[in-house]
Amino acid sequence: MSLPWMVGGDFNVITDEEEKYGGLPVEYNETEDFVHCINTCQLVDLGFKGSIYTWWNGRSDTTCIFKRLDRCLGNQALQITFPNLQGSDHYRLILTTRTDMRHIRKSFRFLNFWVEHETFQQVVADNWQESYSSDPFFNFHNK
Repeated sequence: MSLPWMVGGDFNVITDEEEKYGGLPVEYNETEDFVHCINTCQLVDLGFKGSIYTWWNGRSDTTCIFKRLDRCLGNQALQITFPNLQGSDHYRLILTTRTDMRHIRKSFRFLNFWVEHETFQQVVADNWQESYSSDPFFNFHNK
């Protein structure tokens, strides 16, 4: 196909072992069909900003697993048409065709397993004492 096109979303599969942290080792047959499809369709990963991992199994112990399941793929015509095309982090898949746009600050996301870390309470206590000079709603939001 000579027209620019892309496909993106949660594919629920990784392409190689570097896209997974934790759990059992990645077997070749887990990735084979997806990689074959990408290659057959002559697609390339459009990249991302932020963490490589887009999924977490919700556990904080030794059974914790992170994977990159969300991605955007495009063909060569898409890359030629939009040379500055860039994917977002993967909370929402957003493609930006201009890389000179203003960066929008991400909202804070709390991960429950942080409370298990030995320095969690001290870090919170130290930062809670920080002073900000603005209105009270802004102060609360920043803490």
